[in-house]
Amino acid sequence: MYFGSPQNFNDPYDCALSAKVTDLTHEQLARIRKRLPLPAGLGPTDEEIIKLLQSTSQDTITNTIQNTLRNRGVCCFSEKNDNLLMWSHYASQGAGMCLEFDTGGPTFSLLHKVVYSPEFPVIDLERMLCNEDYDQITEMYCTKSQDWSYEQEWRLLHKEAGTRYQYADKELTGVYFGSRTTAEIRVVVGNLARMLNPTDDLWLGELSDASFRLNFTRIP
Repeated sequence: MYFGSPQNFNDPYDCALSAKVTDLTHEQLARIRKRLPLPAGLGPTDEEIIKLLQSTSQDTITNTIQNTLRNRGVCCFSEKNDNLLMWSHYASQGAGMCLEFDTGGPTFSLLHKVVYSPEFPVIDLERMLCNEDYDQITEMYCTKSQDWSYEQEWRLLHKEAGTRYQYADKELTGVYFGSRTTAEIRVVVGNLARMLNPTDDLWLGELSDASFRLNFTRIP
């Protein structure tokens, strides 16, 4: 599988949005003071610290996102195999194929479900400063506009874009060929898939005569 750079994706907002930072309350600042070496008494007031943290954090988050964006790779998956738009956009107008995986194995243990929202994600400043497990970058990589919700997408992230990763043979469980896939492609890919995993199912997509949908028939 290939981990591409989001800079080359078809959604201009994909992984390129700017996060909004939550407003800090005095109670939250008190908790941050306990975790971070902020001076008490002789230091700045709470209001000054809040203003400084929010101003700095917005710039820091934006810079971090842009720096990470240049390097981190994303591999995209979907819960569906029959969406006509996705066959047109991502499978050579129906001449390509869709791979089916068993996501219960180690390769897919870090899958992230994409969240579809009308708003940019909000970064919790207190959690970001005090919780090492809070990964705001993952949240940024896995939030998209509601307009893309039909994709029902999941993502794997890799620290380096352009990486190719070899999944286990048994994790590939099926190949769905588009309605415009050539017989030659079906034979070559089908033989290779069953050589790697004899239990793989092969399916041929055909346009329905009664509705706007793809019907898949199993290839013996």
